Amino acid sequence: PISSPILHGLTQKEIAELERIAESREFEAGVDILREGETTDDLFVIQEGEVQVLKAEKPGEKQQDFSIATFSVGDIFGEIAFVDHLPRSSTVQT
Repeated sequence: PISSPILHGLTQKEIAELERIAESREFEAGVDILREGETTDDLFVIQEGEVQVLKAEKPGEKQQDFSIATFSVGDIFGEIAFVDHLPRSSTVQT
């Protein structure tokens, strides 16, 4: 089941609908889930492990990315592009 504090205001029916349409994915360590500048609209809820949010000092130069946040179980990421459909503002890596 999907679990996150942000979902606590939803009804059981709404959560069941999210679970019905959600896709479970697993990523190995060190994998980019999202890349800065991409135009996807995926939204993620972390069910296990953690991710680093990285920002490029100079766009396109991965070696110069620096960590701006760490998210773990129950956290949601990717919500900004999900809502505004603009390119990703950062990279998210396992």
